[in-house]
Amino acid sequence: RRTMARGYRSSDPNIRIHRRSNISNHFRCPARHGAELQLGDGAIVNREALDRGTWFHACVEAMLMPIRGNKLGTPERQDALPVLGRCPETLRTEVAELVGKWLRRWPTTHVIDVEVLLSSEVLAKHESPDGKAHHIGGRLDLVTHPQMVWDWKSGWGVMTNEASLKDLQIASYGLMASDHYGWSEVVV
Repeated sequence: RRTMARGYRSSDPNIRIHRRSNISNHFRCPARHGAELQLGDGAIVNREALDRGTWFHACVEAMLMPIRGNKLGTPERQDALPVLGRCPETLRTEVAELVGKWLRRWPTTHVIDVEVLLSSEVLAKHESPDGKAHHIGGRLDLVTHPQMVWDWKSGWGVMTNEASLKDLQIASYGLMASDHYGWSEVVV
């Protein structure tokens, strides 16, 4: 059964959707996750890094939306210019550099979905203590053919292959994509 997450909430009261990021944060450190939930935005240590990532994502989305559904599309920098124009001046140069690096590495590929919010069932109603189906939900930055899910990172760390195999985010994105698109194998 496939259910689209709308703002991480389901219209069906018998389904609970858990944000992938919340599960990942709880898995990393339950005490810290609880404190962050109580503090809300006050828990964000590096607001500039978060804003830089948000603006970068907005630029990438603006470049990919025009080629969505086209075979072998190539994003155009000019499609990101309106978003860059709204970006705060303090971040504009960094975001423009990230966009430039991203464009240089872009592989010619068929774009299926951009910034798509999905969910996947991980616990059926009959398996659940509260009698509700539990889904994991998250936003996939890009889905391309053949069977690939992309998640852009604007930080500076690179995950090792060993760490990526154990990463909850990567596993949950693979699960959501395989359920939604009917894929038997997914590359993230």
